[in-house]
Amino acid sequence: MFKEILKLDNFLLDKDLSIKDFLKKVSFHSSDFFLIINKNKKIIGVITLGDFKRNFFLGIDIEKPISNLANKNFISINSKLKDPYKIKKLFENNNIKYIPVIKNGQPIKIIYLVIKKNITKVPIIINAGGMGKRLSNISKNTPKPLVKVSDKTLIDLIIESFLKYGFSVFFFGLNYKKTVIKNHIKSIKLDIQKTYIIENKPLGTAGILSLVNNLKYKNFIFSNCDIVINHDYNEIVNYHLNNKNDLTVICSYQNIDLNYGVCNTDKNGKIVSIKEKPKVNFLVNTGVYICNIKILKLLKKNQYIDFDELIEKSIKNKFKVMAFPVHSSRWLDFGTKENFYHADAILNNKR
Repeated sequence: MFKEILKLDNFLLDKDLSIKDFLKKVSFHSSDFFLIINKNKKIIGVITLGDFKRNFFLGIDIEKPISNLANKNFISINSKLKDPYKIKKLFENNNIKYIPVIKNGQPIKIIYLVIKKNITKVPIIINAGGMGKRLSNISKNTPKPLVKVSDKTLIDLIIESFLKYGFSVFFFGLNYKKTVIKNHIKSIKLDIQKTYIIENKPLGTAGILSLVNNLKYKNFIFSNCDIVINHDYNEIVNYHLNNKNDLTVICSYQNIDLNYGVCNTDKNGKIVSIKEKPKVNFLVNTGVYICNIKILKLLKKNQYIDFDELIEKSIKNKFKVMAFPVHSSRWLDFGTKENFYHADAILNNKR
């Protein structure tokens, strides 16, 4: 079944728009597909957030125009084509989600294919056992997973972020106020499989995995209970599997403009170069991972370990560890008081 997008204002990008300004336009709620147009409103290319990801590792100058990243060999439909069978074949043969409809070189609408949600058996392990101390008074009387975000609890929001992409097998790591959290999860009226892993003492951000027994899956997703990512997790899992990764770290692309000249020195303090107001691009760890079960061999049962240490151990043991970058606006972090209010405002369309 097809659906149409007729209002295109939020999908159109001027070819001279800088990559930097493009990144600012993308929001948590926005599309991941855009049309690049020239001054005559004619389409010259398309870009997806996936295109951005593929170019990130090649090195991106964010001051360059977005047209540098555009796919110029895109699939489009002439406005005269009405045959649904031919349109469906275009989607299937090219493995794409969106097709612009063109009239006299200008886009008049976008067609997208509504695909039936496939249920995937890759399980989700959510570490919901922390005390949420960084949330200060927000979690004073309510455990972090049950704190309300808009009209939902945080853990409901996280579950739904996976469920909408077909993930329905969940393991919940519990410790602090485990009974009240477990009772809430049991009451959730969603078609999901629920299993509980109980910590008897704090084990850090990764230690809960040392208690996982006889997991009948080769790969799983692990998430902290303060992270929501708006990205198709099937794409990330496929990236993990196709690259034969042992551990895939979902990262957020960040860029910062420094307002000062940066001095580079040798070991004696002699300045060897200076760069005026540089632009720094980097990836940060979001706290969500796709893991092969072999990383569980690096853990000792009931031993405290944080996930950054597990990543370091994986690298030292020659496991294949790779990054999957997502746009910074697609990652919401509820872990601190300041981040919580910022993320809550975004979900309520206040920012």
